[in-house]
Amino acid sequence: MINQKTNDVLANKIDQVVFDKRVKANTDAIKFVMSDKRGRRFVSQVLTDLGQTKKLFDTNGLQMAYNVGEYEDYLYLKTLIVKCAGFDLYSTMEKEDIERQLGEEEYKQLLIKKEVEKK
Repeated sequence: MINQKTNDVLANKIDQVVFDKRVKANTDAIKFVMSDKRGRRFVSQVLTDLGQTKKLFDTNGLQMAYNVGEYEDYLYLKTLIVKCAGFDLYSTMEKEDIERQLGEEEYKQLLIKKEVEKK
């Protein structure tokens, strides 16, 4: 019995070490990808594909479960980005995404409009 408890404790410690190494590897990978504008564009597209704009409810139960699963992946990736790369890079990614969708001129006009509204 004591031997089984010792094995369980060792197994838990090994699992924790492996988990910590995976988290460190994910952190380094996210920081590397988010450091470049092309990487941020890619991450933005992945977030959009995972369910940033999808509706969760569906009359088909299986489709709804699939949508919820994708949304959970979206939330996990978004949380990982904010924790690993920082909120500054995430907000930069969102700004670049808006700029790309609107076009450079419209984006500048939007920023000017927001500045005027603040005053």
